[in-house]
Amino acid sequence: MIKILNEWQMKQRWKKLTSTTVHLTEAGLHVVGQKGVTIVKQNSPVIEGRLRGSFSYTIDGENQGFGDEGNGKTLPEDKMRNNKKKKTVIIGTNCVYAKKVEFLSNTGSRGFMQISFNQLKQIAEKMEADHIKKGLG
Repeated sequence: MIKILNEWQMKQRWKKLTSTTVHLTEAGLHVVGQKGVTIVKQNSPVIEGRLRGSFSYTIDGENQGFGDEGNGKTLPEDKMRNNKKKKTVIIGTNCVYAKKVEFLSNTGSRGFMQISFNQLKQIAEKMEADHIKKGLG
């Protein structure tokens, strides 16, 4: 016969760790989103302005970081549509000419968003895992 000592306490601890992990995972997505916006702005072909200021990320129906450049040049229509999916972060812009800069530019900036995505993809999983591990102690 097997008897588990402190079964109730173990179940309570398990529930708490499960809940904590869910919250840490969501918070980790914000860390990845912030890093992604930073990377795409660093790779942006401009130092300031409408395009650079319009980059943001969206998680669970909320848009984060839009217009953080503080230059006042972003327009309301540049804001990305909110992503309502859980456990998903989307980084980008709705700036009307962003596609032209990404795909048609002849100034050497073509593909800067794809380059940014590839950079983030290499570190995002580790960032998320590190955030969860740190939170769980």
